Amino acid sequence: MEPDLRKIFLIPRRPGLKVVGSFHSGVRGTFDAVTLFDVLYRFPLDEWDPFFRWARERLAPGGVLMVKDLDPEHRLKAFWNRAQEMVSDRIGLTLGEAFSYEPRARVRERLLQAGFSGVEAVEVGAGYPHAHILYIATSAPR
Repeated sequence: MEPDLRKIFLIPRRPGLKVVGSFHSGVRGTFDAVTLFDVLYRFPLDEWDPFFRWARERLAPGGVLMVKDLDPEHRLKAFWNRAQEMVSDRIGLTLGEAFSYEPRARVRERLLQAGFSGVEAVEVGAGYPHAHILYIATSAPR
C-alpha cells in the first residue's frame, strides 16, 4: 500500500505481492502481513491508534504488522532525521504534515491496545545516520 503514486512504480514486483495505490482507508480484505516503512512519523499522533486498529483488522490470524519508523530516543540521529525531512518537504519529496515521534514503550503500548501480541522493537539503524527501528507485532489468533 503506497499513497504516493509516484513511488508505486519503484516497487519491485514479486509473485504474490500486491501493491495498492491508496491510503489505508481504501484497502479491504485480509492479509498475512501489513508493512509500513518510513511513514508512521508523518501521521499525526491522533491517527496512530485508528491505523493500528485498522491494520489489526486487516490481518489474518497470526499475521504480522511490521512498522519501520524513526526512534526519537537517539537524540543526535533524531535531529538529523528531522533536518532531512524538512529539506524533503521543501522540495516536495514526501507526503504528510506531521513529525510525530514516540518512545518505544509508548508505541508498544499502542500496539498492544490495538490487539497485537508479541510486540518487539528491533534497532536497525546501526551504521546509518538515521535512528531506524523496526516494530514487529503479531496478530493474536481470533
